[in-house]
Formats: sequence, C-alpha cells, structure tokens
Amino acid sequence: MSEWIDCSSYSQSEPHPRTPRSFRLDLGRRGVTLIVTRFHGVDGWVMHLRSFHVDTHQLRSTEIADAKAEALRLAHAMLTEALAACVAVRGTP
Repeated sequence: MSEWIDCSSYSQSEPHPRTPRSFRLDLGRRGVTLIVTRFHGVDGWVMHLRSFHVDTHQLRSTEIADAKAEALRLAHAMLTEALAACVAVRGTP
C-alpha cells in the first residue's frame, strides 16, 4: 500500500524545523502520481494528478490531512470516470 511522501523542495537558508509543503502518493505501478502542495504565499492546498494532466486543482481544505483526503476523493472520481469511458467504448471497433 502506498504512503504519502514529503516531496517538498527546501532552500538551504530555510529555518529548522522545516514545514513540509508538498506530499506525493504513487498510485500503482503505471506512473500515476497524486501530489498535494501549498504554494508560497497562497492560502489552501492544490492537487496535481500526473499522467492525467490535472494541474493545480484548488482544494477547499485548509488542513493537510483534509486536503489529502479531498485529493484522494477527487482522484478516485476522475479515475473512475476515465475507466467508465474506457469500458463504454471497449466493445466498439
């Protein structure tokens, strides 16, 4: 089972303790990656779903645990929709 990994970039001058701003969750072995991140100076979190070209989708959650859960729900909905589309056309030439 995958786990969230801190994938934040830190500058050398950033004070300790450093606060993580980006988390990555690898979904399977096909390169599907879910990222939840906070941009410097921006309130709230955004998600990226790599391999599905979902970039910078604003999340409503302000706390990281809630943002991760919200991103997972959205990713699940997007992947389910994509799978349903594939199943729908599967029988056509």
